[in-house]
Amino acid sequence: MHYGRYFRGIIYCMEISSTINIQSLQNLYEKEKNEKEELRTEVMKLQLQLHKLTQIVFGSKSERFVVNTGQLRLDIQTEEAAPACKIADTKKVQYIKTDMPKKRDLSELSVYMQYLDRVEETREPETVPEGAIKIGEEKHESIETTPGRTFVRVVVIPKYKFVSDGKTGIISAAAPERPLAKCMAGSSLLAQILVGKFCDHLPLHRQMKRFERNGVSIPYNTFIDWTGKSIELLSVMGQALLKEIIESSYIHVDETGLKVLLGKESTKEKKIHGGYLWCYKNSIKNLVYFNYQAGLGEKHTIGILKKFTGVIQTDG
Repeated sequence: MHYGRYFRGIIYCMEISSTINIQSLQNLYEKEKNEKEELRTEVMKLQLQLHKLTQIVFGSKSERFVVNTGQLRLDIQTEEAAPACKIADTKKVQYIKTDMPKKRDLSELSVYMQYLDRVEETREPETVPEGAIKIGEEKHESIETTPGRTFVRVVVIPKYKFVSDGKTGIISAAAPERPLAKCMAGSSLLAQILVGKFCDHLPLHRQMKRFERNGVSIPYNTFIDWTGKSIELLSVMGQALLKEIIESSYIHVDETGLKVLLGKESTKEKKIHGGYLWCYKNSIKNLVYFNYQAGLGEKHTIGILKKFTGVIQTDG
């Protein structure tokens, strides 16, 4: 009797399972899967919002996140929020300002100098006492240039010790003079820079690139420094040049307008004003002197032409 009920239950279950649609099970599975993905996405959004809120509340002032409602956002989970700093763990930092000038670092220039050709020159004293003993020597290096070649000129000056009338002395030749004190640039290099800038109209940065192609790297600030000091060195020749021009009985005089930047900016003054570069030329000796003035009036030329007697030609 019991077995009959058992077999009837099995037959009944088999009849019910046969009536279940396989496609319905598949649809139910896909539905559950999609709901799971949506819940997972929602959890990630909530985690991102919590992270941003943590940044606002606990983050340092420079790291706080401020929501910009006009900016589109990407729902990408970021890193964990940085922990709040502890004031007890901070250290006090003090700075002491000194007025000691910073020495220029010429190590970079010296590095490139070791790859240049070296031309040594030895300067002996005019007279070396008999029995003098060489005790050492000094070397003075400078960067020189010739057409198509840049090299290091090394002047070697031996030192000699001698004894005369029971007294010991040291003798050596005079050290070479430099155009600029404590400057590695020789006279030929400085002359080439000035000729390139003012005669060939080559800006300093182009000259610097040209030297680099020849294997010589000179910092741009050094180029500017050398140029400015060389101009100051040659400025004493200006008055001598002007004197020789004015002594002529026939000169050309003309002016060229140019825009000049004011050294001090002000709301009441223009930042740029018109200036004039006056040119005085001795055509016989082909000498030229330039003088800057702010205008065209007689007062801007009378100072130079006050002592001139002769013929002045202008405008061709």
